[in-house]
Formats: sequence, structure tokens, C-alpha cells
Amino acid sequence: MRKIITLFILSMMASLSWATVFTFIPGKTVHKTFEVGIPDTMSLGCVSVLSQYGLTDFGNDIAYRFHKNYAYIFTTSVGSITSIKFTCIAKGEHSYSPWGFEGNAGYEYEKDGYIGIWSGSATSVTLIAYCVQVRATKIEVTVSADVQLPKSPTFSPPAGSYSGPVKVTLNSADNGAEIFYCYSTRYDDRYIPWNLYVAPFVVHDNEGLRAYAVKDGIYSYVVKATYDSGNNPEPGDVDGDWQIGIGDATALIDLLLEDGVVDLYDYPAADVDGDGRITIGDVTMIIDRIISGN
Repeated sequence: MRKIITLFILSMMASLSWATVFTFIPGKTVHKTFEVGIPDTMSLGCVSVLSQYGLTDFGNDIAYRFHKNYAYIFTTSVGSITSIKFTCIAKGEHSYSPWGFEGNAGYEYEKDGYIGIWSGSATSVTLIAYCVQVRATKIEVTVSADVQLPKSPTFSPPAGSYSGPVKVTLNSADNGAEIFYCYSTRYDDRYIPWNLYVAPFVVHDNEGLRAYAVKDGIYSYVVKATYDSGNNPEPGDVDGDWQIGIGDATALIDLLLEDGVVDLYDYPAADVDGDGRITIGDVTMIIDRIISGN
């Protein structure tokens, strides 16, 4: 009898050791969508999450948004998903709480708490926010496999203040890993695409860079670095990519819709017409500049 119990315990320990928890944290996961109307996605390790809402639900650095009556699909390329745990910004049966996912098979939530958990075993899990919008500050996805994340890239030289443009080199500690990067201000990572790193590049002045590594389809965490060379983008370069294009107009519209009032101190490049305010007139001026080629 003792032998049977011992074998059972060893079996349970072995099954536990072959599980990996991927913790999605706003701003640290790989967010891939840059245009309104295109389903948003994010990835970490072997797990990906797809939004069918068609907006940038995962680009916010504060909380992930799961909109009411829309489906969100969690998939894994290795093993199966056995648990999805949401930590939300509200509790109980209120907007932004874990109550929003009630009605999905396998899902339970704290009636007076911040936690909601789906449990089961599947390579793909679809959850619909039937009740209210859910906003999560953390998502923990457990996969029934031992998966090692690639190490996140490193920046050389390190982030900091410099007297002029900086040539940045990205490095990976994992042989064969690819590195992707994007320029990132406080909001523009939702619109500027990731670039495959192939050689050192020059940074003039941005709020920062974001980078991640991927190897064998497994994604690392995103890392950030901020460089300040004392040179500010010219008026109209809202997204900070040193070019004036439709992305600047889109980013500015999104700011106005999301925040209502945009602080001139925070976004000086958004005051395109130089009147000391940030309004729809600045958007119009950007579009006029694109059309005229100036």
C-alpha cells in the first residue's frame, strides 16, 4: 500500500513539474496590432491571445480590455492550457470585474473578489465577456508542458541621456533567436510595427524602444529602454518615428478620442498648427501635409 501511495505522489509531482505558468503583464507582453479594425493579438512563451473585437485591447500599459459580447481566444502551440487566471481592476458584479466572463463553461469567479479562473484542458480556449467588460492587470496561463522562455534582448549602450543621436545594438543570449524592436512613446506602440533587428540603428530622440526575442516560436518578455539625445520630433511627428505620415494622424485621433483633452506638455509634437492647443485642427493639418507632400 505504501508503495502505491509513493508512486501516486511521485506521479503527481511529475505532472506538476511539467507545467509552465505564463504571466501576461500589460506592457511586458508582445502586442502585435497597430491599426483599428484589425483583431489584436499578444504572445508570451507558446501562448497567444486573439481579440475578435477589432481594437487595440492589449496595447494599454495599465490593463487588458475584454469588451462585452466579444470573443477572446487563448491558444498554445505546446501542450494544452489547463488554467487561465484573471486578476481584475474591480471586484464583485461590477464593470471591469471577473464577473464579466460568467457563463463560459469551466469558468468561476470570486463573488466579492478580483479573481476569475477558467479550468480545463484544451489547446484553444474561447472566452466571451457576456456580462460586462473585463479589465485585467494580470493574466496567468498554465500550460501542461515544460517551456523555457528565450532571454529578453539587451540594449547597448544602456538607456540614458546622451549629447546626440545614439547607435543602438540589440543582443540576445540565445543562439538562433530573432530579435524584434519598435519605437515606443507613451502610446504609439499600438500603431508602429515591430521591425526585425538585423544591424545597429540610430535613435535620435524617443521616449524609448521596446524589444523582444523569439526562438522556435516561443516569445520572451518585452523589455524597454529610453534614450534622450535632447532632440525633439518636429511638430506633426506625433508617433515619434521621425516621419510625418498617416500613422501620426491616427495616433492623434486615438489620443483625442481616448483622453478627450491632450496635455501639450506631454505631447508637444501634436500641436501641429502651433496655437497652443491640441485639437482636431492638428489632425487636419497633418492630413493636409501628407496630401501636399510637405
